Amino acid sequence: MATPPLISIIMPVHNGEIDIEESILSIVQQSYKNWELIIVDDYSTDNTVKIVQSIKRQDPRVKLFQHNTNKGVSAARNTALEQCKGSHIALLDADDISTPQRLESQIDYMGAHKLDLCGSAMTTFGVKEKHVSFPVNNEDIKYNLLFFKKSFSNSSVMMKASFIGNIRYNTSLDFAEDYAFWVALTTTQPCKIGNIDIPLTKYRTHKKQASKKLKHKNRISLCTTIKSVKQLNHLNISQIETHYDVWKKKKKLTIKELNDYVKIFNDIHKTHRFKEKEPKIYNQSLYELCKKQSHTGRNSCRIFFTHTPERFSIKNITLPCICALAVFKQRLELFFFERPGKT
Repeated sequence: MATPPLISIIMPVHNGEIDIEESILSIVQQSYKNWELIIVDDYSTDNTVKIVQSIKRQDPRVKLFQHNTNKGVSAARNTALEQCKGSHIALLDADDISTPQRLESQIDYMGAHKLDLCGSAMTTFGVKEKHVSFPVNNEDIKYNLLFFKKSFSNSSVMMKASFIGNIRYNTSLDFAEDYAFWVALTTTQPCKIGNIDIPLTKYRTHKKQASKKLKHKNRISLCTTIKSVKQLNHLNISQIETHYDVWKKKKKLTIKELNDYVKIFNDIHKTHRFKEKEPKIYNQSLYELCKKQSHTGRNSCRIFFTHTPERFSIKNITLPCICALAVFKQRLELFFFERPGKT
């Protein structure tokens, strides 16, 4: 019987004494046994190292590496990646928990569906308790990454080591470094990615989390990431900020701004050739844009029908796009029947 693949789990930590034992034990208790847990301590000043060493003495699959200065979570993850020996690499933050079947479920799912990267749904606990799902198929996830929508839960991700190659986390980012990593992985090479629609991780919520404390840096980091995509480096940062504001802040554009933005919108879709290869995704995205900007009147309708490929082909237009006829009914009437002299 063949030996199952070795899975390397990477866990960066800084002053994580409160939660790290529970996180480590969630790996120790996995149904899948061929793993190594690479923990990188980023110069903790509490009892984190003592806790890890205590568990390490009982289970040699737990490995500890230490920074002699505080270098940040991206540097810690990069250190961990350099130490991995597995054919597959999984992520787990030091305050999150993996369900007992997580590793086994993901390695089987990746093999069955020939995936390079696989995440899962999650449940949250702590301050908030809820079930969170993510898009399942390859095209939807890639689209969501470029349009600032839900793509992965960081602590649920498993990847082929060969897929990561020499790509590393961007240590210059204080925020959204995981997002930048996903974008780099998925825009620089052909790949197939997915999510399992079953919660395989538990995400701990706190009153004070990094994503809230550094929220003001969100726009800068996300826009910088999109700018770094090779296929989009012709766009200036102002254009990318408009893209961010439309999809994250629901900014209302003027008619001129909308007409200018459609060019940016199409360029971003070209990154994965959605318009040619996945017209349903493009159509639905275009519909959503026009719906957001319906205040521009007939202009949004004109954009929708001008740019929709095979515009009246039902096979390439999803139900939401068809429903645009109803949503834009009043706007469409203006477009087709507007009296002279009206604007």
